[in-house]
Amino acid sequence: MAKIMKSDTKIFLSAFGILIIYSLGFHLYSLAAPFEQADNISGAIDKIFPGINHIYLPTHDPEGLYGTLASSAQFLFGFLAGKILANNSFLKDKIFLLTLYGIIFLISAFAWNFFDIIAKNIWTSPFALITSGGSMILFAFFLNLFEKFPTAEKFFQPISAMGKNPLFFFLASNILVAMFWNILVDGTPMWIWFWQITFQGIVNENFSVMIFCIIWTLLWILPAVFFDRHRIIIKVPSYFN
Repeated sequence: MAKIMKSDTKIFLSAFGILIIYSLGFHLYSLAAPFEQADNISGAIDKIFPGINHIYLPTHDPEGLYGTLASSAQFLFGFLAGKILANNSFLKDKIFLLTLYGIIFLISAFAWNFFDIIAKNIWTSPFALITSGGSMILFAFFLNLFEKFPTAEKFFQPISAMGKNPLFFFLASNILVAMFWNILVDGTPMWIWFWQITFQGIVNENFSVMIFCIIWTLLWILPAVFFDRHRIIIKVPSYFN
């Protein structure tokens, strides 16, 4: 196990180094209000490139160009998890390391939250850490579950099926939502109209929107299972082969 951790140190430190630099950028740009939505380093960069006429909102582009730094660090955390899983070590060691790193990331995220906010739209450093840490712990949990109860794996087969074409389903769902936003039903975007005729009024608005989004996500399991049964894997074309 010591050899595994030693080989992973460079990845670990590189990812944390990127997050530190990323966080410093916000604070150096504005000491008083580093995460002001209308004026922060991420929005300032987006206004330069791709330019104010090509960003999603007038003030900034959520998860814009500057946010790729933090997402790159998160990619390295994912690579770290992949290395642990691919290593020829005992399963219990893999579970231990995933859990250990997950706990370290979560503790770091909550400590970092005293200086930075946890926000997806600008992919802050604590957001990258809390999502990476939670994912690693969840991964370790399922590895342990399937090791002790192999039959439990079949209950998660639909989710596994969706994971075999993740990019396709991500793009397809977003394209459909964009289409529904631009189709009007009595002056209301069809996406909102779907929510209104189905779940609006259940408990409160936030709860009903949450249920609506969960159902929308679960609907994609149907084509995912179909693809899985027919062994359809949609790959991103590579121009480097």
